[in-house]
Amino acid sequence: RYELEVSSPGLDRKLIQLWHYLGAVGQTVQLRHRNAEGISATYEGRLLSVTGSILSLENNKGPLTVEFTDIEKARIILGDAFQKKPPPGKKKKR
Repeated sequence: RYELEVSSPGLDRKLIQLWHYLGAVGQTVQLRHRNAEGISATYEGRLLSVTGSILSLENNKGPLTVEFTDIEKARIILGDAFQKKPPPGKKKKR
């Protein structure tokens, strides 16, 4: 007997391939990258565009332009609309 399980990478999926970033334009992402000094840095912001292998992001601290090859790890951040909230009228159990 065999079972087949099918699943999706999820709403907060990891971004691995360059084409993943193309599909995430306009969404909030968190990424760890090597900055100009070669030091790992974390940045969270809206992905504005992907031009060739250059990604442009922006948050309230300012813009970031990063080369795809400098990204160590990245994922999509869920928006408030997708956060699990209790139904209206229901109180949390104490």
